[in-house]
Amino acid sequence: MDSGLILILVVAAVAFAGFLYWNKRRGAESRATELSRRNQEMLGFVLAVNTNRNFLAVDSSGIALTDGELCILNESADRMEVKKHRSSTGASVRVVKGLWVGGRNYHSRESLDVTDSGRIYITNKRIAFIGFKKTVNTPLKDIVSHKGHWDALSINSSKRDAVTIIAFDKAYLGNLILGMLTDQWTWPLRPEQVVSATIDGSSISVECLP
Repeated sequence: MDSGLILILVVAAVAFAGFLYWNKRRGAESRATELSRRNQEMLGFVLAVNTNRNFLAVDSSGIALTDGELCILNESADRMEVKKHRSSTGASVRVVKGLWVGGRNYHSRESLDVTDSGRIYITNKRIAFIGFKKTVNTPLKDIVSHKGHWDALSINSSKRDAVTIIAFDKAYLGNLILGMLTDQWTWPLRPEQVVSATIDGSSISVECLP
């Protein structure tokens, strides 16, 4: 092989490897920046609740509230479910009636699919997903556990076997609100008591004076 061509291939390979490294590093930096922004938003939310001595009400159009119910979060969302999908490979040919030559292999896999679109509402009494196909209400008293993901919220209810998964941009904030509602936080703290507040993922630590 010509030495000039080899040199070109080596330079191209090095440049491509450099591009992959730079792109990966840029992606990691972007994620870190976004995580920092989300943490600051959650921290601001915690301090605002404490300062106002209550959750701040947001637009509740689209949901019928009961007496004493306060809408805390209202976001566009998708409901997701784990679905099984079957497929087959290969072929079979019928030689005579009842006799087939060849064969097919059947495969099964599971995936997380969007099954409905609508809005998620978190109130001081429930989580409500109001979709085009179905409405799912989960009273706070029925929540066994909840987990916040990068862009989704999963909820385990004592009244359902399947986990409810709702995908929306502010899932991190939704998980925080559920933690404040279901973990029986003692609010309010006097503003002068709060020394600092830090957030690590969905875990919040508030340092206070006695």
